[in-house]
Amino acid sequence: MNSNSNSDLSQTISNIFANNDISLEYELKLRRIKQSRPRKKQDLELALAVILVDLASCDQKFQPDEYQAIVNGLRRVFGSDRSSVSALVNRSKLALANLRGSGDFSSMLRDNLNEAEKQLVMEIIDELILADGKIDGFERYFRTRYAQALGVDVPELSSE
Repeated sequence: MNSNSNSDLSQTISNIFANNDISLEYELKLRRIKQSRPRKKQDLELALAVILVDLASCDQKFQPDEYQAIVNGLRRVFGSDRSSVSALVNRSKLALANLRGSGDFSSMLRDNLNEAEKQLVMEIIDELILADGKIDGFERYFRTRYAQALGVDVPELSSE
């Protein structure tokens, strides 16, 4: 290659990287704008449903008592009725099957709920964990992870 070809190639590569940097910068700005907007109730309902379904499924046995705890929890926080909870649970299962986890949903709740609502979410998580009458290690782990993600302190959970 001659020096003109090398120069053209270097310039082309530099332009590609510059355009990519601009594109990434734009994407980050859009993401920040979206995150700063208050979320709709439906988004927050789905976020909580995903977290609760993830927790209920962590022991590979989604029990009827756990489903009832999810129904009651979504009703307490958002006033959701049974049919909308059924749809939310189905959407949550689909979302969890296509994602690596529920971290984005936890962040959405953290950024859009007040402290009292976050504490209520943790109460619902505790009720869900206790719904089947036993606390397993995965459930303890998820509880700690969600408390940290929501930015709340919670006492140790006991089965009594």
